[in-house]
Amino acid sequence: MLIVCAMYRSFREQAIEYVKQVAQEDSAGNYAKAFPLYMNSFEYFKTYAKYENNYKIREAVMQKVNEHLRRAEEIRDVLDEFVQAPLRVVIMQRCRKAEKVLARQKPTVRKSDLEIHERSTKVLDLFMSTDECIL
Repeated sequence: MLIVCAMYRSFREQAIEYVKQVAQEDSAGNYAKAFPLYMNSFEYFKTYAKYENNYKIREAVMQKVNEHLRRAEEIRDVLDEFVQAPLRVVIMQRCRKAEKVLARQKPTVRKSDLEIHERSTKVLDLFMSTDECIL
């Protein structure tokens, strides 16, 4: 029982420590650092709430976790938009470059390729013109 209580306190203390770090990073606008801290705090708070025997304390903790979860979702949306916008620009630039390169390139056709094409066309024409299958 003593080990469980010590472990239980450790989860609570670690969760509180993460929340302090989250508050600093979030208020400073460092969303990329704040988001993983939010996620880590959720894990510790969930474990803490699991072992909490007092219903009122457990409900208060889960209410705070839900508030933090909403904020983490907002931050994730901001980060997703921040990451996707430059990615779209890069993709569009690469597509334009590829189109320019393809427009400048001339197809390289060898004489042997043309001969093979002509022979295959003749065989196909001969095959299509007869009623019987020639194999």
